[in-house]
Amino acid sequence: MNRIPFLLFSFAAFAADLSSPIVGYSVQASNKEVRLILGVPGATSYSEPVALPAEVQSIRLTPGHRWLLALRAEGSAASAWVPETGVERTLDKVSGEPGVISLSPNGAAAAFYWRAGNRIVVYAGFPDAPVVTAELATGNWASLAVSNDGRQLAGQSESGELHLLFEDGEPVDRLVRESRATAGFGFFGAANSLAVAEPGSDQIELITAATRRSLHLQAAITSSARFMPGAAEWFSLVDPGSAAMYRLELSGQVRTFALEGISVSAFESLRPRGATLLAAPEGGIPRIVLSHADGDDLFYLPTLAVEEREQ
Repeated sequence: MNRIPFLLFSFAAFAADLSSPIVGYSVQASNKEVRLILGVPGATSYSEPVALPAEVQSIRLTPGHRWLLALRAEGSAASAWVPETGVERTLDKVSGEPGVISLSPNGAAAAFYWRAGNRIVVYAGFPDAPVVTAELATGNWASLAVSNDGRQLAGQSESGELHLLFEDGEPVDRLVRESRATAGFGFFGAANSLAVAEPGSDQIELITAATRRSLHLQAAITSSARFMPGAAEWFSLVDPGSAAMYRLELSGQVRTFALEGISVSAFESLRPRGATLLAAPEGGIPRIVLSHADGDDLFYLPTLAVEEREQ
């Protein structure tokens, strides 16, 4: 197991040069304030707050932090918003607050599910040219997973069954896993393998149309584990409950990294490939970024501390 050096630095919030590289976004707990995280690994800062688009009620972060989902009231269309350019792409089929929102591993596709009417809409092509790839009338689904190209969709029912709902761009309803608890599931790799993590198990199941196989971990998975995107042929699993982060290669190799000395309440992927932002409890401040590139080592980036301002 690779051990991570614990290096922690603090930076006060200050206005930064918007010509700096953008690492990702910070959305405050109110979902009403957005800041850009600027700089490079090891030297990052926050921009001043960015004005929200008109009539936006809440903002959702997306994997890779290349765009934000801007949700509006029922009857008003949501949009894909890129804060640094101000560009918005309207999502005509999405309004109000869907019961389930699922984003693909790299944020290029999204699935929206409304329990009222059992309606699912899938978009792909984010952020530049989102288009509808599927509209389905099916339910009841507790959670969904969509592939990066928007051509694969899986759903877990309220009873725990895992179904494939959309395959190679065509509607299906195929049971792929009997009713069992899952810590997470998602599509990864060029072949869109469906990865499934089960609490209490030390294996990750990889399912394709033709094969099923398992990747073995060093410890049992907890219910707080979640898959994170990586590159074409690998992805990550962050499991704060077992203080571990795994790099899972579709070839079968598994690398384990210890998350020692930090309590994690949330985590999300950032723009640099393989970069993951881990938020501490109590509102997610301070925040710590973990980055693992193609090497064996992880390293901590500076803590970003944002001052709360009275409105």
